[in-house]
Amino acid sequence: MMDAVYSAIKAMGYDDLDIVVAESGWPSLGDPNQPMCTVENAVLYNKNMIKVVTSGEGTPLMPKRRFETYVFALFNENLKPGTAAERNWGLFRPDFSPVYDVGISTESSPSPTTRPSTGSSPSPTTGKTWSEPKADASDKALQASKDYGCSQGAHCKPIQTGGSSFNPNNIRSHASLLIPLIMICFVYI
Repeated sequence: MMDAVYSAIKAMGYDDLDIVVAESGWPSLGDPNQPMCTVENAVLYNKNMIKVVTSGEGTPLMPKRRFETYVFALFNENLKPGTAAERNWGLFRPDFSPVYDVGISTESSPSPTTRPSTGSSPSPTTGKTWSEPKADASDKALQASKDYGCSQGAHCKPIQTGGSSFNPNNIRSHASLLIPLIMICFVYI
């Protein structure tokens, strides 16, 4: 498929464009008439996709070329209407528990009860790394993102008043916990 896209854009004179795979994945659960939607098939598909993307081999028409690729999706969408397959593309359930493991470490993802200690640097006690909002991101924009993420089902209880990660009580600290949850639900490989 990548070579077909490349051939088409090359024929139009745009062979120097980067190709990005914006969504690729497999549902882990489907309705009874969707027997191929299984955890086993999702693991097989995603592990092989990650292997191909990270190999650096490229394709026959684009050897040694790497492609920015996003796994669809980070979280299952349990409130999405439609078939079971439509709701079950995620690597994680809405409660942060993994649906299955494809070898993407969750060690760099914050748990709802931990607080980053040193911004985006590794924590001296856990070795984990943390996300931080951009320095030039306004508090208003961060608050709007937080409000949106929480309204869409992100697990925000820990950063609410009295929650385990409420303190320090400021939008930058709260956003550092939420960034992995509201990053459009894709994992960059």
